[in-house]
Amino acid sequence: MEQSSLDAGKIKLRRDRMEDIYAHICADTVKGILEFAPSLQKVNRVYLEKNIKNRLKSFDYRLGTRFLDYSKSSIFKAVAPIRFIENTKHAICAQILTRSLNCLFDIGLTKESIGYIDCCDIDCVFITHDHLDHCSGLEFFPQDTKTIFVANKPTRDAIFKQIPVAKKLKWQTFKTGEDFKIQDMAVLTIPLKHDCIENVAYKLNDEMLQSVYMVDFGEWSESEIEFCNEADRIIIEAYYDETKPIKKSPLELRRRSFHGHLSIQAANEFIKKLTPKTDREIYFCHC
Repeated sequence: MEQSSLDAGKIKLRRDRMEDIYAHICADTVKGILEFAPSLQKVNRVYLEKNIKNRLKSFDYRLGTRFLDYSKSSIFKAVAPIRFIENTKHAICAQILTRSLNCLFDIGLTKESIGYIDCCDIDCVFITHDHLDHCSGLEFFPQDTKTIFVANKPTRDAIFKQIPVAKKLKWQTFKTGEDFKIQDMAVLTIPLKHDCIENVAYKLNDEMLQSVYMVDFGEWSESEIEFCNEADRIIIEAYYDETKPIKKSPLELRRRSFHGHLSIQAANEFIKKLTPKTDREIYFCHC
């Protein structure tokens, strides 16, 4: 009986030591990743610590320290995945964190759904084109925000006509096809074929990860392949299924045209053409 109690005490002691190890590793990892990627300071701290702790617990305690040896970009990707605020055929808004910036891509949101984001924590909003399913949330975004709204000039001007209140926001424009910088982050752009004024794809490169956001285009070529080849994270649309019967309405035919949207099958073919990359993340949207 005494031996049994002694064994139970040893097991409890080991367990407590393991918990201490996990707690120290978690605290050190959180501290290190926050220093490496300040944008994570805008993520709920409790969520961040819980996320890291859960990942650590998937390892044997003797291997747990290996987590600290992972590249910081790998840890960053693990604790800061791309988040969709909206992802339907009728609205889209994606949140992407870089090392230093908390970004939204497109802002097709209603007055209710914009409440799912903390607008004061958003550094940049990148807008691809002027269709309302990509920019309607501008009507409800706080006007006293420090957020920078990024679009090519033709898109910005078209948005001003549809949503006059958007003129009160802070804008940065660019010429499609040109590269520019926001703080320490390089932003690359290419034009996309779509039935709008001027659609654009974005690639963020913060010297840690390359993230591509490329939506609303009905066909692709080598230019789009080259643009995505080195990317670590890609958001691409997969709007409809080619195997389903076509409803021959003008809207349906437009969506399936070369200047409309990409099908699931075409999106898959596009991904297959990319140079293989084992840790690449692919996100399908507008589906």
